[in-house]
Amino acid sequence: MLLKVEHWSIRHVSREKNRVDDCLAKMSLNKKEDLQVFDSMPREV
Repeated sequence: MLLKVEHWSIRHVSREKNRVDDCLAKMSLNKKEDLQVFDSMPREV
């Protein structure tokens, strides 16, 4: 996919600075669904 994009960059973001994404990733490990759509922020976050 990156080969089709002319300009791109990759950078590391620590878990502490990316708390919401880290929490959502951990939540997805416990779910059986392939896709989850949230209308509002989950309480766990």
